[in-house]
Amino acid sequence: MPARLLGAEGVKRLGMQGLALLGVVILFGGIAVFAYYAALPYAGFELAGPVRIGAVIAESPAEAAGLQVGDRILTTDGEPFRRGRAYLRPGQETLQLSVERDGVSIALQIALVSPSLRERFITSSHSLVALAFWIVAMAVLAFKPKDPVVQLFVLVTLLGVLALVAWLPADLGFAWANMLMATVVVVIGPLFVHFHTLFPERSEFQGRRALLAGLYTAALILLVLSTASDLAYYLRLNSEEGGLSSLSLTQVIQAFFSLCLLAGLSLLVRARFVAKPEMSRRRAGLVLFGTALALLPFIVLVAIPQILGAPYLVPTWLTLLALILIPLSYVYAIYRRDLMKLDSTINRSVVLYLLTLILLGLYLAVSLGLRRFVPHAPSATITLTDAGLFVGLALLVAPLRQKTQIAVDRVLYGGWYNYQSFISSTSQGLRDAMDVSSIVQLLDRHVAGTLRFKAVALLLPDHQGRAFQVRGGQGFGEPLAISPQGDVAQFLLKAGKPVEHAALCDQFAHDSVARQELAAWSEARVQMWVPLIQQDELMGLLVLGSKQADDFVTQGDLDILDTLAQQVANAIRRLQLVDILQGRMEEIQALGREILALQERNQHRLSRELHDQVLQRVFVVRHLLEQTQELARHEKIDEASKTLLELADYLRSIMFELRPPAWDDTDLPAALEDYALAFEDKQGLPILFQA
Repeated sequence: MPARLLGAEGVKRLGMQGLALLGVVILFGGIAVFAYYAALPYAGFELAGPVRIGAVIAESPAEAAGLQVGDRILTTDGEPFRRGRAYLRPGQETLQLSVERDGVSIALQIALVSPSLRERFITSSHSLVALAFWIVAMAVLAFKPKDPVVQLFVLVTLLGVLALVAWLPADLGFAWANMLMATVVVVIGPLFVHFHTLFPERSEFQGRRALLAGLYTAALILLVLSTASDLAYYLRLNSEEGGLSSLSLTQVIQAFFSLCLLAGLSLLVRARFVAKPEMSRRRAGLVLFGTALALLPFIVLVAIPQILGAPYLVPTWLTLLALILIPLSYVYAIYRRDLMKLDSTINRSVVLYLLTLILLGLYLAVSLGLRRFVPHAPSATITLTDAGLFVGLALLVAPLRQKTQIAVDRVLYGGWYNYQSFISSTSQGLRDAMDVSSIVQLLDRHVAGTLRFKAVALLLPDHQGRAFQVRGGQGFGEPLAISPQGDVAQFLLKAGKPVEHAALCDQFAHDSVARQELAAWSEARVQMWVPLIQQDELMGLLVLGSKQADDFVTQGDLDILDTLAQQVANAIRRLQLVDILQGRMEEIQALGREILALQERNQHRLSRELHDQVLQRVFVVRHLLEQTQELARHEKIDEASKTLLELADYLRSIMFELRPPAWDDTDLPAALEDYALAFEDKQGLPILFQA
């Protein structure tokens, strides 16, 4: 049915059903292959390529028979050894081999045995990895069955499972398994590249469509050539020649697959540095980190001993189990927000995993290096060296764990900060804060910046103390508030530590009033409530949204927030005390101004009364005395007049010292004229006034 008739939902549903059917087929096929493989006798060697020995397991029948890595198999049980013909069968007791070594043909007889549980576990390691891949793919498909990107990831993972399932029968020489392996390898390469053009975000770069079209075209051509070559080869099994061109084509397929892997990883690295959304960069970094963790055991446990010429510390199959980390890292990167409850466990597991590999690698590098470069060292020296190495590594556990934790936090959470330096710098900033806006800016810089929270809000009481309102921050709306006397605020006061919003909602699930109060905050996507408490009083609230790129709130974050809450509460209390002190100072200053104004009014009143009452009456007495002097002319009268005049001058000087009369109201001539007119009205004496 054409896709346009199915519709988008129909296509997604059909893709989901096809992947589910493919998963079921692969599961039962894998069970059948494993059951058949479990019934085979044990030889103890593996092939590398069509006819060469790639590995000989220690203490196995193959090693006892003298088989060596690099031998080229010529015949098995007297018949030419060719791809397409299995060299082991259920119930087989011996295996006759003719191998070529250094140009010499050597006949070997391997006494096959029934495998022990350990040997069967070793030989079935591919099946364990395949089962883990299958579980991851099915779990992801069940979680988001209709997501096109997820469906492509599931398809790539299931093809990887199919390759691991076909690995065992292909190693035995089955024709169908070899053809299936070639087909899967050819197809999975372009799909791997295609997936990384959509993950961690859709990449639109020049030549994207041409690249995908070229890879799919090349895969189709290689698939046709490989199938035709294999069919031609398997139909000519009696021919002495054959397989040379097929061998060359196999190398081309391997090179093509390697090129696709390199291209896909290059797109992932490009997304890590070029992608604009931080979440996309983080996802790419997580996948690269998971891939490195998957390859690290092979480097530490296989590559280092091989370079130093020592036997492997563990079988190579054990390092294959670490490949499970590759699909798990993709799942973690895609669904990290849904796995937040497991994030702390994942963090500790990764740190322990890395720490173990680092310590083991250091031990192997030093211990095996000593044996490699000092081959004739006494056993006592080697024993002492190993003992000293163990002591040294034990002393390095704590600092190495801290460094490893820092490195893991940087990858998982996008950054790392030192607890002590963070608290020290924040405390200094809070001590220097002179107002609420300074505290808000500090919280924006440190909490939203360093701790990487998307939204931060500082809630403080309003002027009436009826509600905690948003006084500053970023990411939340201003109308949001909470009652200081409500059950939510009282619960936070009793808790005295950061509380998750989800836990707060669960606490008041049956309280309709509290649920209604929290509803608006739930819509604003609040994640954390931090009460600001000082002397058993709720000074305010610090409200936090989710972390950037869906990071996990670690225990270190909670410790920092707890300490930060105490310091912010102290800073708010200090600002309140400063406001109270400033208010008292303003009251005192206002009272001082009133006292000065009252003093000035009293001086003004006293000056006016001296002028209007005392001074004028003195002049009246002086005038009467002058009239009496004209009649009597007595010297006492002259003396009294003189004394009155001196008194008038003295009163005038005091009056003007206290307050110049009416100078602040008008000019001097007008004031003198007013006084003269007032004197004339009161005393009935004519005054001749000239300005």
